[in-house]
Amino acid sequence: MQEGEDFYATGKARRHMWDAHRVTWEEVCDALEEEEPPVHETRSRMGEARYVAHVQTSGGRALMVVLAEEADGMMRAITAMEPRGRKQKRRFGRSRR
Repeated sequence: MQEGEDFYATGKARRHMWDAHRVTWEEVCDALEEEEPPVHETRSRMGEARYVAHVQTSGGRALMVVLAEEADGMMRAITAMEPRGRKQKRRFGRSRR
């Protein structure tokens, strides 16, 4: 994926990634550009399709990036965080194989 061509994040989302999860937008871009990530589909509370990409930065930091598909096909990054808890860490480990 390439920022500007495939995905973007609003300023509000970028601030949230940093303030809530200490993840920079640069880390998200780095991780999403590294490879085609394993993704699983889920739904928001409002029923919107969401996609969770399990990625790793070039520095080795594991991230879960939550994306939503826009009408024009662009992917909007909603948030990003490190996997936490056994379930998320297990899912990340399975998706990396």
